[in-house]
Amino acid sequence: MLPLSVAQWLLVPVWVVCWQLVFTGVFEASRLRRRAWLGQYLKPESPWSHWLRGGILMFVLAQAGSALLALVLVVRLRQLVWSEGLALLMGLVVFLGLLVVLRRWLAGHVLADYVNPVCRRLLVYPVSLVLTLALVLISYWRPQPWYVGLSWNEAVAQGAANVHGDSLLAALQRSAQALEITQLWGMQNVSESLVAGSLLIALGWSLLLIMQAAFAWSFVRLLTGTHTLGDARRRGRAGKVNLGDSP
Repeated sequence: MLPLSVAQWLLVPVWVVCWQLVFTGVFEASRLRRRAWLGQYLKPESPWSHWLRGGILMFVLAQAGSALLALVLVVRLRQLVWSEGLALLMGLVVFLGLLVVLRRWLAGHVLADYVNPVCRRLLVYPVSLVLTLALVLISYWRPQPWYVGLSWNEAVAQGAANVHGDSLLAALQRSAQALEITQLWGMQNVSESLVAGSLLIALGWSLLLIMQAAFAWSFVRLLTGTHTLGDARRRGRAGKVNLGDSP
């Protein structure tokens, strides 16, 4: 892991790169969904078909959502343990493997220009779900700090004590650790009261699922965006070759 002094200088450029990769996948999915909706309900000659096609508003919303997902991804990668890194690697293998299988299956049913976008669209949810479950299991079974008997403020102060500095990255790391500590504290400090204990357990599990799902979702969106760019480059090269071969 890079030292904090180096990582804080790399935060913005790495975040921007991840942001635009995530955006590429998110924007493609939004356009594909909008085109399918327009093609199903509206006539091509209708002016509504042009007005609702998507433009600056869709672009801005996709950029905003992608910026948040990329920030979650970058900060979470900073806290990655080896078992979670292995889960991400397996997620990559599953994504690429299922992409090959799905592409072969859909080739005879979907228009050639839409085979890869449809495959990517169909894989986002199942791969994210599998990766989320893997991350939840890893988080549940790996050794965790013990916060029983501590107040929430004491637990957060103790858990975030190893993150030093006043940089943006340090502040983001402390915030992420505070969420993780809150989840652990809620699950470990089960009250004798049935209602209070149930609420703490529900809080802990809810935060765990939300945190891991956001991380898995952002990682899979990064994969889809990267594959989309690679797909566009391959099509561009194929177009140049075809132009060069034409008489």
